[in-house]
Amino acid sequence: MITLIDWMLYGLVLTGLGGLVLPVLEPYVKQQGRLWERRARRGLARWRLVEHLHRHLEPLLYLTRKDYEPGASVNRFLLRSVFWFVGTLVMLVLAGELPLQVHTSNPFLEGIHLEQRRISWGFACWVSLIVSLLPYLRLRLVFQRKQVQAGYDLLDVVKVLTRFTHLSVDVALGFTADALASTNVLLRPLKMLALSFSSYGSERELQEEVERFVTAIGTTFAVTFVSDLLYQHKEGGNALRTSLLGLSEAMEEQRTAVWEARKGVHDAIALGSYGNVLVFLVTSGSMAYLLTLPVYLKLQFQTSVGFVFLTIIGISMIASFVISSFLSHPKLDYK
Repeated sequence: MITLIDWMLYGLVLTGLGGLVLPVLEPYVKQQGRLWERRARRGLARWRLVEHLHRHLEPLLYLTRKDYEPGASVNRFLLRSVFWFVGTLVMLVLAGELPLQVHTSNPFLEGIHLEQRRISWGFACWVSLIVSLLPYLRLRLVFQRKQVQAGYDLLDVVKVLTRFTHLSVDVALGFTADALASTNVLLRPLKMLALSFSSYGSERELQEEVERFVTAIGTTFAVTFVSDLLYQHKEGGNALRTSLLGLSEAMEEQRTAVWEARKGVHDAIALGSYGNVLVFLVTSGSMAYLLTLPVYLKLQFQTSVGFVFLTIIGISMIASFVISSFLSHPKLDYK
């Protein structure tokens, strides 16, 4: 228990350092983010790796962050990941140098012997890498959930937008965003899209914002939606309302088909989600009954083999639950 308290204190110190250091670097992060955005639009990005990271993380942060800023949000996320890696590495190395126990052979403090934790550099780097990847894994899970929801929320956007097709595209998108519910995940992306239609400086800038919007949703319906908007913005006319009504009808039909298909596999998905937990509880209860509870707890939590197996089982159950949750909410798409 003392060791657990020590690790909790180390984590608290690391979090406090992050709260002190990261706000100081915030102006620099925003400045570099704007600079990278301008270079990327001109094709002048310096490092390929950084460019790939930006292109990979931009859609994820675009849909999940309420304070999203092009370029700056990615730099902020990368800075935090690097901080977690360096902070965890330093914490583990320092923890390995601190004495675990102090033994004395007599009251006069002669023959002091120190026991220290020995943490190898390889283990410290490996744990630090895992800790630094946890924010990305969380971001990925949140993005997958919101991306699925965005496909369904797009139907609400299409329905509301049909009421404003007599206006220009940017004004219509702005009124549509104001009319949407606050729970709609496309509320902020739609406002950014409206701003791009009204203030873009070049065709490439508008195309990048449109591609960012489509990538965030990831469905063929989103491609059709933005294609109709671009055509209306460039050519004008009265065809937008007819196109949106047809798109809304197609999305309604596909949503009905998805719901019908989900009903047929609901029991199997639920079994995969909660069946492992039930089996684990029954197995653990049986072992505790046969070995007696104190013996079972000692073998499970006070031996390295038991703790490793418990960790593996816990990770597998979490993974199965996450996969089942994704399967139970399919995308609103033809795929």
